[in-house]
Amino acid sequence: MRNEARELACRLATAQTEDEVTEIMASHPLLCQAENWKPYGGKGPEHSGIIFSQQSHPVAALTEKLTNSIDAVLVRECLEAGIDPEGPQAPQTMAEAVERFFGMKGGDFSEVSAARRRQLAARILVIADGPRDHPNIAVVDDGEGQRPEDFENTLLSLVSGNKLKIPFVQGKYNMGGTGALPYCGDRNYQLVLSRRAPSLCNNAEGSQWGFTLVRRHFPEIGEKSSYYQYCVDSDGNIFEFPGEPLDILPKQAPPLGTGTYIKLYGYALPTTTVVTLDLWRELNRRLYAPALPITIWETRNYRGHSPSKLLLGNRIRTTVDERNNVEESIAMTAELGASGKRDIEVTIFKLDTRRDDYASPNEAVLFTVNGQTLAALSRSFLKTRCRLGYLAEYMLVHIDCTTAEPKVHELLFMASRDRMRESEHSRRIEEALAAELENHEELRALNELRREQQIAENPREKRFLENVVTRLLKRNKALSRYLRKGGKIKAGVEPGKRRVKKFKGQDVPTFLRLPGANGNGYKKEIPLNSFAVVRLETDACDEYLTRNRDKGKVIVEPDVCKSYHLWSGILTVKLTAPTCCPAGHITPVTIKLTRPDDEPLLVALQIQVTPVRQDDEPHRTRKGGNGKPRKPRAEDYELPAATLVYRERREGCRSWDEMVPPWDASVISKVVPLPGGAIDVLINMDSAPLHIFVRSRQFRQKRQQLVMRSYETSIYLHSLVLHNELIQYDIYDNVFQDAIRGVAKITLDLIHNDAFAEEFASED
Repeated sequence: MRNEARELACRLATAQTEDEVTEIMASHPLLCQAENWKPYGGKGPEHSGIIFSQQSHPVAALTEKLTNSIDAVLVRECLEAGIDPEGPQAPQTMAEAVERFFGMKGGDFSEVSAARRRQLAARILVIADGPRDHPNIAVVDDGEGQRPEDFENTLLSLVSGNKLKIPFVQGKYNMGGTGALPYCGDRNYQLVLSRRAPSLCNNAEGSQWGFTLVRRHFPEIGEKSSYYQYCVDSDGNIFEFPGEPLDILPKQAPPLGTGTYIKLYGYALPTTTVVTLDLWRELNRRLYAPALPITIWETRNYRGHSPSKLLLGNRIRTTVDERNNVEESIAMTAELGASGKRDIEVTIFKLDTRRDDYASPNEAVLFTVNGQTLAALSRSFLKTRCRLGYLAEYMLVHIDCTTAEPKVHELLFMASRDRMRESEHSRRIEEALAAELENHEELRALNELRREQQIAENPREKRFLENVVTRLLKRNKALSRYLRKGGKIKAGVEPGKRRVKKFKGQDVPTFLRLPGANGNGYKKEIPLNSFAVVRLETDACDEYLTRNRDKGKVIVEPDVCKSYHLWSGILTVKLTAPTCCPAGHITPVTIKLTRPDDEPLLVALQIQVTPVRQDDEPHRTRKGGNGKPRKPRAEDYELPAATLVYRERREGCRSWDEMVPPWDASVISKVVPLPGGAIDVLINMDSAPLHIFVRSRQFRQKRQQLVMRSYETSIYLHSLVLHNELIQYDIYDNVFQDAIRGVAKITLDLIHNDAFAEEFASED
């Protein structure tokens, strides 16, 4: 009987399609009988809601399988070291566990040798086999493994909380691993095969292989919902057989001797290409900084690719292996609402880097715990909320929430660990993060540099638009709400002339001081409801607070620090008023910059609490000589800069290839928010709708120029209005592009405004 069980397990493990699994089930005397299937988690439909409410994306669900494997490897190492994982001697964090069991300082494997990485990565595998369009995914580890008699309380249990008392693992609720089931083909088959590590068993009899097959039971008459089942032998127990190595892994890998093997049949990957490419990229985002490296195997018949690739996470890629793709790395620490003070890492990639290699439109700002991404914000957040429109496409932001209190994790992140709760807390975090990023000096400078590489300001176009808008304002005063006050457009610098100067500081700083002050009696006033910024001079290099080894730390005593960051020899510290202190109270404050193997540098100052800052007096309406409000004039407002973009470069304009990303005829326009609230409007003058309209009519040269002017002005104004109306939405990018394409298709047929013809004639 045990040999039959072994044969059945190997047949299921090597099955290439779910149809093949169905045939195996239909021909097996036990698997074809309904009485040999038990409800997953010990219950039927009662638990179906838990499984169906897990991760909303198949790669996020697959990530849960990988974190379970990491947990299993760490628990095995802990047990083999003779330590109770739930006891007081156990590591208290995942980083501590990696350091103790694998000898990597701080749990950081970024600087270990390539051979050591491969050795570690061989302990956790992701294997793709089967057909190209519906691949199977197996997740394999040589972790602690489970005995057959323990399956129902571990691998097949739900919400039992069997990891809640282990402080150094990621798993808590005993349900995340089930999130992959709904993405498994049409019938949701999953093979679960495991063997307890012999070193953890009292006798050889306890180290048997156990396995079962999970399937989805679809509703029958009288049933309201599906639920999941797993198969058992004729005695109602998990199938088992002797613990000998199994030859079910890729040929290049050794036989599977122990641990856990889980196979997901017909898994619904978003892209079914080579898993060492697209899936590898997605998993690098989902496991931004995994505690252990992982090996991904592609066994399907693809030519011209490496059969295996290490998954290290995007943090290792950006700081070590592929740092040549990085233009700037910026670090800051800021108080982000309920999450408290968080370390924020910002990576700016070079223009020739593939945009989606490290971030994606929906995953550009990552919130992680133990290296796993639990929530993300989109590029639209960076464009519209942080107003870094020229950097956003090549920007990755990481916020490490590992050290936040457990109650904060529960407050902010869904139990499925794939998104943040929509609440007042999350909104405040987004607001605080947006303010820090928008006002960071280096990010603003880099954004301006990228802007100059794309923007071309043409004085003739400015005059034309100013005169047209002047006339429109006289007829439609409501248009003024889409314009910023502040006067005419200021002339821009020549593209590419400015550069962000790279500061060359010391690896270990030698001084920290207040510029222009002797350090004695320096006092900073802070309103009760506000903050103050202190800028300190230092010779620390820009990477001093972010590098992997010997990095410094900023300590403010007492802790009245709201945020801090280091750039170009300036340490910027944002201080808040001490809580429960009345106006007039003076508090001594010390700001320290730590140094490796040396005393910290420090600056002492005082902060004085001042009364609550009152709102500024409302601006008075300007009146004319007769005492009546003056009519708005175009020069009272600042028109957004307009850049015309053509297929080929023209004087005072830009070309498609100079845009980021490059444009084509389908692009109509683009509105780019800037720090401080300004915007740029870029208009495609070789767009498909414009060319179709011009080609369909036999215009003379003068008339054709009028059409071009009309189109330019219409798209400019429509872009301005649509941007202001849509910027509040998270799906801004897609909605704006769809809306402006619709406008472009009809705008020339609807324009019958003499103002255009009059202005055009007045130019000559």
